[in-house]
Amino acid sequence: MKPNKLKMLAILLIIAAATFIFTACGKKAEVVAIVNGEEIKSAMLEERLVKYVKTMEAQGYSFEGEEGEKQRNEFRKYLLSEMIEHALIKQAAKAEGITLEPGMVDDEIKAIKESMGEENFKKALEESFLTEKDVKEMVEQQLIMEKLFNHVTRDVTAEEGALREFYEENKQYLISMKVSHILIEAREETATAEEKQAAKEKAQGLIARLNAGEDFAELARQYSDDPGTAKDGGKMEYYFTENDVNLDPKFTRGSYELSVGNYSQEPVESSFGYHIILAEDKKETFEQLREEIEGYILHDEKNAVFNEYFAKVYEEAEIVNYLIEKEMENNKQQ
Repeated sequence: MKPNKLKMLAILLIIAAATFIFTACGKKAEVVAIVNGEEIKSAMLEERLVKYVKTMEAQGYSFEGEEGEKQRNEFRKYLLSEMIEHALIKQAAKAEGITLEPGMVDDEIKAIKESMGEENFKKALEESFLTEKDVKEMVEQQLIMEKLFNHVTRDVTAEEGALREFYEENKQYLISMKVSHILIEAREETATAEEKQAAKEKAQGLIARLNAGEDFAELARQYSDDPGTAKDGGKMEYYFTENDVNLDPKFTRGSYELSVGNYSQEPVESSFGYHIILAEDKKETFEQLREEIEGYILHDEKNAVFNEYFAKVYEEAEIVNYLIEKEMENNKQQ
């Protein structure tokens, strides 16, 4: 359940909203919902709504006129339902004895900043109209949710037979590789025939130097046109499958033709140019893939267990949603 930092921040930035006053069912105007006795105030909801709308407007959406107001009201209801769920999760975690270790939230924020860079982090906050305090609150919610999920699903296991059956049925999609490569750029859409031929010959010359005993990583640092990997000796830091949609199919095919430790004896052409690929590692046996297979199988089972648990928490909760009550009341009067 450990999320990718960038992905988590992207999720947090979109959830983030200041003065919406109304009276519903005789309740104080500043309260929009009550969850097991815990009040959710209008000011908190409207603060989130304002930030959400600003983020959407920055992406080109308009909230002008009657239609815009309808959209605001829909977002308001959506955000309030999320706030109710967050309150329930926090209450459920407390009931289960779940707490966050001191410094855990700060460590997560620090990791996000390190992965993005301090300046990019600040820019992301500005573009999403958030403060660091907002992000801290959201990170805290995320961490509590993870701990509760792991606690509730701690006894869910997968049988060995099911793991092996999954492996046999899906082997072709599970096998993954890790490679290094040297790219001699000659882009398909812009390079001339002469430039492509020159790039191919340059790649062939480098293969000859590899065959003569020169170091792959050193040649990658000197000659590769891929700035993301050249500085690391051509090394790609992740495993990919043969059907990885993020990579050129010709590149993946050329990679999968190699056995571990071998490199291309002919340049591999892709839409980016010509590659010399070195097979660093390959995960293909059941033992090598067991952990990933278990993750696939347990994903659905754990989600089912947690959804059943949370549905019960929701069903047994005492929830008053004044927005919905007011809407129902207005519909009756029309």
